[in-house]
Amino acid sequence: VKLQSKPFQEIDSLTVLIVFIHGSGDFQISLSVAKEYYEFISAPYKNFIEFEDCAHGLIIEQPEKFKEVVYNELYKINNFQNIK
Repeated sequence: VKLQSKPFQEIDSLTVLIVFIHGSGDFQISLSVAKEYYEFISAPYKNFIEFEDCAHGLIIEQPEKFKEVVYNELYKINNFQNIK
């Protein structure tokens, strides 16, 4: 897979668990580029969560939803690590 965004080509795998939380209206990093990188990168655990009607400031625009998502992801990650 060849990514269009050159900075992302330098890191194709991580040994840490990662979660992409991205706003559908983000103009800093487009949703398509974020999804492309998510598909490209390998990690022991990864997840992509999209916030509808949100831009780059997820934590400011939808703080309660952001907090809930982070909590739920940390719970899943904790369970994932306990299984291994």
